[in-house]
Amino acid sequence: MRWSNLGMAAYLAANVVVFGGGSVAAASSIDTEIQGVSQQACRIEGPARDYAPRIEDFGRASYMSDDDVGYWDGRGYMFGFRREDREAMMSHPWGAYLVGGIVLAENDGLAAQEFEQVVADWPRDWQKAGPVETVSDVPTFGAQTVVLRRLSTWEIDNQQPMTEVFLAFRYCNLNAHLMVATMPDQDAVGQAVRYASIIQAHIRH
Repeated sequence: MRWSNLGMAAYLAANVVVFGGGSVAAASSIDTEIQGVSQQACRIEGPARDYAPRIEDFGRASYMSDDDVGYWDGRGYMFGFRREDREAMMSHPWGAYLVGGIVLAENDGLAAQEFEQVVADWPRDWQKAGPVETVSDVPTFGAQTVVLRRLSTWEIDNQQPMTEVFLAFRYCNLNAHLMVATMPDQDAVGQAVRYASIIQAHIRH
């Protein structure tokens, strides 16, 4: 089953401690290659779960909130992690929550179409709720990369939103996409890039 816009709203409602209101955040691009796999006419084989971040990548005081091998009509894998309590959500630099998906298409042409669908659907609620910034001073992973950032419209504490980042990239026939949140004084973009780099490293192997 595909991760719909309604599904994202339901996920955040169920998995984030919500208190209130929110707004914005900025950035140029650097190409990086996935070594050991040719970008020309390459094909990534399943299972999609093999390429996802693990709970140890998310760190202490956490648990797995999503583990769905039926994601995207059975061609994908949806993963999710969350901190055990609000204090850990606010203090851990690796994020309060991480949710994302890996999808394997039949070919890179279909994957490119599905990349556009992911980029339109996953952050749709963000676009409706307020300002969303396109971040460009991050590495490019594979053939296509999009990074968006905003201040959450929910609050982790009284009048305290979090910075949320959406990152999606396509490499050959594989699409990866994720959302992560940190406190505004932490590096949410850096964490999104770190998780994308972990997926990239799994592709290399």
